[in-house]
Amino acid sequence: MKIKLTQSIVNSYKIPENLNVRKQELVDEGGTGLYLLVTQSGSKTFFLRYRSVKNGNKTTHVKLDRACDITLSQAKEKVKQLRGEIATGSDPQALVRQKRNEMTYGEFMLDSYFPYITPRRRNAARYRRLYETEIKQEFADVKLNAISKRQVQAFHNKLHAKGLSNAYCNRFLQLIKSSINFGINVIEVIDIKNPAVGIPLFEEQSKERYLDTDELSRLIPILIKDGGQPSKMALFMLASGLRLGECMNCRWNEIDIEHKLMQIPSARSKSKKTDSIPLNNAAIQVLSECSKSTPYPFVNLKTGKPYTTISKSFKRLMKDADLHDVTAHSLRHTAASMMINAGESLYAVQRVLRHSSSQVTEKYAHLSTQSVMAASDTISEQLMRAASGDH
Repeated sequence: MKIKLTQSIVNSYKIPENLNVRKQELVDEGGTGLYLLVTQSGSKTFFLRYRSVKNGNKTTHVKLDRACDITLSQAKEKVKQLRGEIATGSDPQALVRQKRNEMTYGEFMLDSYFPYITPRRRNAARYRRLYETEIKQEFADVKLNAISKRQVQAFHNKLHAKGLSNAYCNRFLQLIKSSINFGINVIEVIDIKNPAVGIPLFEEQSKERYLDTDELSRLIPILIKDGGQPSKMALFMLASGLRLGECMNCRWNEIDIEHKLMQIPSARSKSKKTDSIPLNNAAIQVLSECSKSTPYPFVNLKTGKPYTTISKSFKRLMKDADLHDVTAHSLRHTAASMMINAGESLYAVQRVLRHSSSQVTEKYAHLSTQSVMAASDTISEQLMRAASGDH
């Protein structure tokens, strides 16, 4: 459909419901070859249509960029530049294919993948570490179209042979797979079959670490006596079931002491939705001991800003309590175990911990069974007392 494209149209246009098509071209008037490709899902991409002399004068299309990443005026500037190059005998699409064929995995990761995910993904820094520690050495200088499934599988096996855990080996494989899928499907700078698809993951043993009553009785007094910010965070996580990142970055203006509620904005929520959690008396008590002189309850006193990590302090506190294999996330698991052992349902635990589905909460089902068994044992105890005549 020919139309005089404006930024307003680019921003608001949707394929009419009565058009039974998956995508539609909005061709800009003026004969420049610029058009906006709109899909039913709502994605919008600028393209240039031209005739390729080097390809037998066939009609050719070259992607300019997604409409969410550049403006209409920037797209028109690109068209003007490319048409000038075409007039001198250049073929933009041939150059795109050549660049794809010559691009190494390292170039793709540094020039395309990380710049895109860094402002959009909370775990971008972790992905970068995975790349730098093992993947870079293996694949950075290899052309994308030369990476084979056999190479990726051999790399996966080699990590395992080095003694890395099954779960850690799998994270490297998953990063290779997801990054190449991103290049193929999202920014469309890769035109290959993903070599990591179909390679089986190593079996991972779920290891949920909980603190039992004896361990808690050792830890809680140490946290209270220490009184530092990491100690307060640990107590708050135990009381609320928050994730470490949610605790480190929470703000006073998201906390309603009167109604005992805390809001977690969508930008910091794992579900990408705004969440709210109840604050019990133990959580309120921790907050009452935090200063309100900064926007953050748990502030790094040296920088005046939220913590980026508490790993050193956390390890020290666990060592003082003679606790082993305990991570910050173990405190979240412990909060779940305390609720279930107190007789709360898996549904209630799911709501408090804000799990995306009941399946995630099911890993605590065995604790629920233990709680039910303990209740059943009280019957046995009473029957035994009755049989022995002990009233």
